[in-house]
Amino acid sequence: MHNILKKVSVLATAMSLSAGSAIVYGQSCRHGLSWVISQNPSWGFGRPVVTRVLPYSSAEESGFKTGDIIERIDGYSTDRLTPEQIVMLLSSSNQLHTIQISNINAIHKRRILSYHCKPSNGLAERELAELFSLYSTEDASLEYVTYPYNYTYSPSYNLLNIQNYAFAKPTYKGEESLNILIDKALRSKGLNSTSSSDIIVSTNYRIDTLRNSDTVEGAQAEVYGLSWRYDDNDKELKPYPIYSQTQRGVEFAQYMITLELRLQNKLTREILWRCEAKDYLSEYMSVEDYAEQAIPTMLIGFPFAMQVNAPRLALRSLRYNYTGIVYDKNNLGLVVDVEDTSPAMKAGLHPGDNIRSINGLPLDKTNTSDYLAQYFRTAERLDRYRDKALPPLKSLVSNLSVPYWNMADYDNIASVLGQAKWGAAFSYLFGFRAYTPAKEGKAIIYEIQRGGETYYVPIIPERRNESCAYPY
Repeated sequence: MHNILKKVSVLATAMSLSAGSAIVYGQSCRHGLSWVISQNPSWGFGRPVVTRVLPYSSAEESGFKTGDIIERIDGYSTDRLTPEQIVMLLSSSNQLHTIQISNINAIHKRRILSYHCKPSNGLAERELAELFSLYSTEDASLEYVTYPYNYTYSPSYNLLNIQNYAFAKPTYKGEESLNILIDKALRSKGLNSTSSSDIIVSTNYRIDTLRNSDTVEGAQAEVYGLSWRYDDNDKELKPYPIYSQTQRGVEFAQYMITLELRLQNKLTREILWRCEAKDYLSEYMSVEDYAEQAIPTMLIGFPFAMQVNAPRLALRSLRYNYTGIVYDKNNLGLVVDVEDTSPAMKAGLHPGDNIRSINGLPLDKTNTSDYLAQYFRTAERLDRYRDKALPPLKSLVSNLSVPYWNMADYDNIASVLGQAKWGAAFSYLFGFRAYTPAKEGKAIIYEIQRGGETYYVPIIPERRNESCAYPY
């Protein structure tokens, strides 16, 4: 327990630093861009390419997208600059940066990049949802998955030249269902579908039977035959009957599925971009079911794949109730900031307000270390209600890995979290879940002390979803 608390305390100190972040003049600031220098001759060679845009960041608000080739920063060309030089160009948080980017159907476009800042001793609710992730692993977890994908591309073709595409004539049952998934992903990247395009999109698959199900020892297959994959439609992690690439037990696999996705020139038949997926299954999956989770993640590598063989993706779940309160990381009962236009600002909360309780649950242990100690005791008390049939997921801010809650025990979990002695005031962050004492759509009641007076302030939160999959 002591080691866990020590790690979490260190993380709580550093949590405000994330993608594109800095500490400037007592403020913790971030712009929300992650990037790498491209070594791909078909996409932005020698320049930084955006690999991640944080939700609700200034970068997202300005229209940046993954795959953006950053060509100029405040007029300076990025061609052949070192990563350190690019960081220096973006390091100033007291000005707006003018960025020139190119992407599919967005050639030499200008974007304005700024920073969002908060007090350096503040914890936003996004960070608190990470800190208190054991209340709801379903909504706050992080899994690193090595996907069995292989990317190839034509080094002589600039993928910026692709403006639209057409689908090849279907050749197998279910292909049209796959095309719907592909069409959705490619349109989100700025491409348009037209029957007259010179770029043809096609797929191919095969399913091989490796062994009969009656030869597999059921208990052993169950232990190893599930892994987490990202469901792009629901924006969450789900268990699939797929063996992880780093997992034991592949020898028990019953099937192997191979799915290929190609973009090629209609006239020359040259393959311009290709991805092949190959997975081992613990039970049969149709190509349509497999493609629902595979195609969106395969196309994360279009037009730019950070790793061409066995790419590693971070699968991040983060959903929480947002009010806009920024808490003091040393005293969780103290409001150090209230974000502009947020529900808390509209409700009249001010920096300096002291929070005595949330939904009737006291904040009497406002010292962060004491509160975290109580939090882990609560998590330990609730561990019996975990669904041990599911593979565990990594907590966002500790080395603990735990599975989802058992659905049959939701009422028991809510009963514990609703008792004052367990100190679960911050379970309001996941109040849209049946296993928390808060009720979805209802106001959160804050007991506030200000100037010797006590006020009860109702705030209706916004539900935010920052879940995503990105190359790591």
